[in-house]
Amino acid sequence: MSVAEDIKDLLVEVDNDFTPRLSVKLDFDVYCRKIAEKAVLFTVYEAGKISGLVAVYCNDSAVDSAFVTMVAVRKSARSTGLGSALLRSSFAYAAKAGFKTMRLEIYKTNPGLRSFYGRLGFTVASESDVSVFMELDLFSHQSSRLGTS
Repeated sequence: MSVAEDIKDLLVEVDNDFTPRLSVKLDFDVYCRKIAEKAVLFTVYEAGKISGLVAVYCNDSAVDSAFVTMVAVRKSARSTGLGSALLRSSFAYAAKAGFKTMRLEIYKTNPGLRSFYGRLGFTVASESDVSVFMELDLFSHQSSRLGTS
């Protein structure tokens, strides 16, 4: 299987865990090809399948901000710290690449995600009727992990 097919396999499995479901708003084939080609992928494979994925767009250095487009973890790998570990790897990568912030969007229909990302250091940057836009200051995050200010 190609990387795009591996990603699609994961997203089909976790589709019902998203509100609204991913398949309602995305064409899986197009989206999976896009992130396979244009995003930086942080993945863990188990038994030939992706167990965890973080996909980040780090392709616009003029913006100073990387964008997390997808975080997905198979049910069998949840509550293991895998998603947090992959996100932290993406933070380190983006900071080293010169990005100052990491951004993401979550739906208000999943308030648990707001808490999850908050524990990782994200703060609310803005809100719309349906979404919460969160941001992480990568410099502050890296400094706090290193014990410096």
